[in-house]
Amino acid sequence: AALILLHDLLLVVILLELFRITVDFLKTRAISLEPFLYIGIIAAVRKILTIGAEMVMAVEVPVIRFNQYLLDVAVHGGVIVALVVGLYLYRRTKTTDSAIRP
Repeated sequence: AALILLHDLLLVVILLELFRITVDFLKTRAISLEPFLYIGIIAAVRKILTIGAEMVMAVEVPVIRFNQYLLDVAVHGGVIVALVVGLYLYRRTKTTDSAIRP
């Protein structure tokens, strides 16, 4: 029950972030990359938690399914690392640009 609650809460966070992007766009007519990176990170974490919950609930896990699970977690973990690096570089570039422009 706790994992289902966490899964649903992360979905709500993703939807709220999308609504925030829409409202910001309507106000400024400009779209920022940062919220999309946040959404990608949250979605990848949500997928890892969902897959982990499925594995915990399974009584018997075949070797093939377990290998698929490990591959899926590795891919989503790599996606999270790539998005965090992208977020870091985006913020660093954003602060460098604001420091250059008066």
